[in-house]
Amino acid sequence: MVRHGTKMIRGAVPENIEETQDGKRRVTWSQNGNIMSDVYDTVMMAVGRYPDTNKLNAQIINLQLHQSGKIICTPDDRTSVPSVYAIGDCVHGRPELTPTAIQCGMLLAKRLFGQSSTLMDYEFVPTTVFTPLEYGCIGYSEEDAIKT
Repeated sequence: MVRHGTKMIRGAVPENIEETQDGKRRVTWSQNGNIMSDVYDTVMMAVGRYPDTNKLNAQIINLQLHQSGKIICTPDDRTSVPSVYAIGDCVHGRPELTPTAIQCGMLLAKRLFGQSSTLMDYEFVPTTVFTPLEYGCIGYSEEDAIKT
């Protein structure tokens, strides 16, 4: 998208988006303590996800967290505390996708109750973005496919 002229603004907090008289969008945002503004034909905003683990008091039970605040887990969803498991967006290095969290939770439940030993496979998780600029992908990136 960048190669085709899309301007990416990372780490900004949107303050206001208003339509101009010519049908464009004036966007005002704050970034690093500065207020900035510009006019665009189209605005696409990705808010991202942040772990809300600071309320867990992880230090009390010695639950290891990544510097991002996400929980560090083994491939079988175990944390640094033997009786604590974690799945989904709060786990460091895992896709932030609801369907993968649901599948991972189902597999964990089956493992915990003795019906299975199957682990979640995150290698080729399909994903898509539903916006006017639709995008979807699965598998290796072109660069990784060439390396492989």
